[in-house]
Amino acid sequence: MYYQYDSRSEIVKKSVDHFEGANCHHDTDFDLENFRIVVGSVAEDGLILSVTRLARPALTIYQNGQRQLDETRRTLEQEITNSDLALMAAEKEITDRDLQLMEVQSQ
Repeated sequence: MYYQYDSRSEIVKKSVDHFEGANCHHDTDFDLENFRIVVGSVAEDGLILSVTRLARPALTIYQNGQRQLDETRRTLEQEITNSDLALMAAEKEITDRDLQLMEVQSQ
């Protein structure tokens, strides 16, 4: 796969054909839709030796939103569990009182 990069070394295009100008190549088909790929170093023959993958802003926003949703879900699940446990304890207390009342009434 051939890649064309800009003056900041960020890959801006990819193709199976060779580009004119600042270009390089690599066996990897980099995901330019979801990530910004910055070329770190290139061999004399144009082979990419190192890159840095940076999440695109939309993906970053999505991932942050997912993390917040996951944290909120965990918090709500814990609150629901605590409420369920409190309800079960209250129901047990009521049942125990009812049993005591029944014992007193039967005497």
